[in-house]
Amino acid sequence: MIWRWLFLSLALFSCENADESDLLQVNKENILHNNSGRIWVINTVTQKGIIHTKNKLNQKDVMVIFESGKVNIQPIATLGNYPEKFGVAIVSQDSKELFIDFKDEKWYFEIVSISEQKIVLKWKKNSDFKYDLELIAYPEGR
Repeated sequence: MIWRWLFLSLALFSCENADESDLLQVNKENILHNNSGRIWVINTVTQKGIIHTKNKLNQKDVMVIFESGKVNIQPIATLGNYPEKFGVAIVSQDSKELFIDFKDEKWYFEIVSISEQKIVLKWKKNSDFKYDLELIAYPEGR
């Protein structure tokens, strides 16, 4: 019985002293590529509140982001084939902006929100691509 109280008090007091300085900041760039490569479904493409994407998953495009910074964009139906569009992605030092260089086009986004399951990007004024994007993690098989 004494061991239970000792364990409980140890657990409670060890949590009491934690503050923000003990927390590690998540590197947003790692979420993009998971330290390897990651497939993101371009779930919605919007401009001025108008959605320009299909509803069915198999009719959407994907953005594959690799740890090296390379980016491929292509329809889901052609995954595994040569991508339609490829470039390089760079996250700003403060992790608030994403820049994608496709050589002939420069895409600039503000990172509105980012998590393991969803990324919301808002186009910036100097971008050649003038659409907001919502990326969702490619769904796992059933």
